[in-house]
Amino acid sequence: MKSGHLPTSALIVAGLGWMAMSPTARSADSTRSDSDILDEIIVTATKRAERALDVAASISVIGASELERMHVTSLQDLAAIAPGLLILSGGSPGQTSIVLRGLPALTSGSLVATVIDDSAVGSSAGQTGESAFELDMLPFDLERIEILRGPQGTLYGANSMGGVLKYVTKYPSLTTSEAQVGAETFAIKGGGAPGVGARASWSAPLIDGALAVRGSLYGRESPGYITNPLRGLHHENALSQYGGRLAVLWQPVTDLSLKLQGIYQRIDSAGNANIFAQQLGSLQDPYYRPGNWLGGDLTYPHVIPEPFSSEVKFISGTLDWHMAFADLVSVTSYSNKLVGGVLDYSSVYGYLQPILDPNTTSTLNQAGYQDTVKKVSQEVRLASESGQRLEWLAGVYYTDEKASNDQYSDALDSRLKLIPALNPFFTAHIPSSYTEVAVFGTSTFRIADQFDLTGGLRWLTNRQTVDVQIPPGALVPGSDSHARSAEKPKTYAFGARYRPRPEAMVYLRVASGYRPGSPNGAFPEYPEIPLQTNSDTMVNYEIGVKSEFMNRKVALDLAVFKINWSDLQLDIQTHDAKITYTVNAGKVTSEGFEIAGTYWPADAFHLVVNAAYSDAFATEAVPAAGIFLGARLPASPRWTAAATFDYRMRDLNQWTPHLSGSWRYIAGQYSGLSTSPPVGVTPGYSWTDLDLRLTNGRYNVSLYVKNLFDKRAFGGGGPFTDMRTGVSSFGGVPIQPRIVGLDASVRL
Repeated sequence: MKSGHLPTSALIVAGLGWMAMSPTARSADSTRSDSDILDEIIVTATKRAERALDVAASISVIGASELERMHVTSLQDLAAIAPGLLILSGGSPGQTSIVLRGLPALTSGSLVATVIDDSAVGSSAGQTGESAFELDMLPFDLERIEILRGPQGTLYGANSMGGVLKYVTKYPSLTTSEAQVGAETFAIKGGGAPGVGARASWSAPLIDGALAVRGSLYGRESPGYITNPLRGLHHENALSQYGGRLAVLWQPVTDLSLKLQGIYQRIDSAGNANIFAQQLGSLQDPYYRPGNWLGGDLTYPHVIPEPFSSEVKFISGTLDWHMAFADLVSVTSYSNKLVGGVLDYSSVYGYLQPILDPNTTSTLNQAGYQDTVKKVSQEVRLASESGQRLEWLAGVYYTDEKASNDQYSDALDSRLKLIPALNPFFTAHIPSSYTEVAVFGTSTFRIADQFDLTGGLRWLTNRQTVDVQIPPGALVPGSDSHARSAEKPKTYAFGARYRPRPEAMVYLRVASGYRPGSPNGAFPEYPEIPLQTNSDTMVNYEIGVKSEFMNRKVALDLAVFKINWSDLQLDIQTHDAKITYTVNAGKVTSEGFEIAGTYWPADAFHLVVNAAYSDAFATEAVPAAGIFLGARLPASPRWTAAATFDYRMRDLNQWTPHLSGSWRYIAGQYSGLSTSPPVGVTPGYSWTDLDLRLTNGRYNVSLYVKNLFDKRAFGGGGPFTDMRTGVSSFGGVPIQPRIVGLDASVRL
C-alpha cells in the first residue's frame, strides 16, 4: 500500500462493527408516514423492484420531490449530493463528464453508463467523445435518479465499469388523473434580464384500468453571466433548454402490460462559461494554482462566438408479462443523440497561420465539431419470482449504433471570413459503427433466511468499424484509413448478504466491468501502433453495511471499496508527434469509503449527510503517457461531502412553510497526472443553497437561492498558455454564480 493512504483493511473491520448502521439508500426525498418512520425506497438497480436497503451495492436515490426542492436543471446541480459524485462541466449543460469513486475516463470513451429506465443512451464506443457529453436530462418528468457506484458490467454491460446513472421516468396511472403546471423566474449574478421557465404535465386513464397516457412539456430560458469585452457582450452564455415527453401504458389483462414512451430534449447555449485567473507557480514550483481574476469577475475575452447545442430523441417500448414460472421483460429502444459546437482556437492554432502563409497577419481560428450517435437496442430477460429460495435472472442483449464525428478548423480574417489561401485548414469525417451481442444471468441462493449468495456472468462479443477521412488542408496533407476490431470480453459479479435483522444487512461484493476498445488502423510507417486497442477492465472489492434503527427514524450506510483498473486505454503520440493513437497500458487503484446517513427525529425535521473518500493512484508506470508510479489522477478529489435538511414550520392559515437547504464540498483536484508537471491544482470549494416554500397541497410557492454566498470557484480547470503570445493563465469553468428565483406550481 502506498504511504499516506487510509488503511482500507482497518476501515473494513470498523465497518463490520457497525451492525446497527448502514451505507447509501436514503435520499432527502423520502416522505413521512403518520408513524414518523422512514418510508421504503424501491429501486430497480438490479433489474428487479426491491428495497434500496436490500441492494448489495453502493447506491444513492434522488427522488422527484428532492429534485424539485433542489431546483435541478442540469447534472451540474447534483455535484456531490451523492457520495463521491463529481460532475465536470465543459461550459454549459450537455457538456458534462461524470466521475465516480475518483476514476475519470482519461480518454473519450465513457466510464459511467447513462440509462433511461432500462436503455443505455449515448455511444458505447470512444469515437464521439461520449465521456465529455454525458446525457444531461431535465428532470421535470422523472420518478427518481439512481446512482450506482462501482462496476455494473453483468447487468448493464459496456461502459458501466465506473458506475451507472439511471433516469427513471414517471408512467401514467390506470386509475387516477392528475395535472400540474408550474412557472418560475430567476436572476443570475451578472445576468442582466431575469430568466424564465415553465412546465406542465398531465396524466389520465383513457380506458379505466386498461389504458392511460401521460404527457409533459417544459422550457427554460437562462440569461448569460459571462462578459466578453472583445465582442462587447455582457451576457454572452445565454441558455435555452426545452423538451417534452409522451408515455402510454396499456394493460389488457392483469399480468400483461406494455409501456411506450417518446422523449425529446434540446439545449442551446450561446457561449461557454469560461473564466481565467493569474497562474501562480514557477518551474521550481510546477503545481500551478489560480490567483486573481484576469479582466475582472466572470470575464472571458475572445473574438469568435462559441455556441453549443445538444439534441436527444428517445423512443422505447417495454413489455412486461407476469407468467406462472417467471416474469418476461422485453425492452426495445431507439435513440438519436447529437451534440455540436464551435470553439475559438485562435490561441491554439492561430500562431501557425502567418507561418503557413506569409501574406496572412490574422491569427483568428475557429474549430467546430458535430457528433451524432444513432443507437438501437433490444433486451429480453426472464426473472424468477422474488422471495424464493433460488432467485434467477437470464437475458440476452443486442445493440447496434452508427456514429459520426465531424471536425473542422477554419483560418479566419479580421472580419471572421475564411482566408482562401489557408482553407480548408483542417477537416475530418469519422464515421463508425458498433455492434454488441450479449448473454447474461444472475442467481441468488438463500442458504438460510438471514444469509444468501449471488453470482452473475455476462458473455458478449462486439465489433467495430472506424473510417478516418481527412482531406488535404493547410494543416495536414490528408489521409484516409479504414479499421476494424472485434473482442469477446466477459464480466462477472459475486456477492454475499447477511441480515442479522430485517432492517440491517452486511454485504460483500466483487464485480467487474469493461469499456470497449477500438481499432487504431494500419500505419506501415509506424509499426509501434497496434491495430487494435482492447477493452480495459475494473474489478471492485466492496464491503458494506446498511441499517435502519431507532424505530426506523435513522438510516446509516457505509461502503468500503478497492477498485483495480487494468489495461488502461491511454492516448500517446508517435515519436515524431504526428499521430495520436490509443494503447492498453498501466494499472490504477482507487480505494476509499462512502458513508451516508438520514435522521428524521420528528415529522417536522429531516437531515441527510454524506461523505466520501477516494484515493486513485497509478500502480504501474507508463512513461510514454506521463504516468509514473504513485501518480494521482486528474479530476479526482480525495473528499466530497454534503449535508441537506428540510424543516417544516408551523402552519400559517392552511399553508405549510418549509425551509430546506444544502451545503456541499469538493476537495482540490489535479488538472492532469500529478507526477507530470507542470500540472494545475484546482482549490477545493464549498457552496450553500436555500429554499423557502409554502404549500397547501394544491399550490406550491418557492423562493430559492443557489450559491447563497456567490462563491467563485473553478469546477475544473488548469494551466493554459496562449501559443500566439506565450502568456500563461489558469482557466476553467466556474460554478454558477448566485441565482435567486421564485417558483410556483399548481395541481389541477
